Amino acid sequence: MTSEFSSSNNSTHTKQALLIGNSKHKKNSQLQYCINDTEDLSNKLGKFDIEFTVDIDLVYEQMDRMIETSNDKINPDDLLLFFFTDHGYQWSHLNFLMPIDDDRSKTNTDLEYRAISA
Repeated sequence: MTSEFSSSNNSTHTKQALLIGNSKHKKNSQLQYCINDTEDLSNKLGKFDIEFTVDIDLVYEQMDRMIETSNDKINPDDLLLFFFTDHGYQWSHLNFLMPIDDDRSKTNTDLEYRAISA
């Protein structure tokens, strides 16, 4: 479920937020409060002049598309808040955000193709 919220803003820049909360993993343990934290933040942001997108329990392709779509909307003077609550992984001094279909990552090198590089 993707939710997008917008309010009118006459300034030359926008305030945007991208919120992702993943909990229902196939491989890693499920995290109890990720969805609640994401929903709580979206409720708080709804009180301000911020355009935001919220989504939960995303597989790799959904996360990648959501982030790319958000990147396409950003202008140099815009303000962006990126909120991700879920498992992360570090390998060879690189950090990765894990999608819920993390069971598809069998080796560390799979992370480059099955996780989002942070």
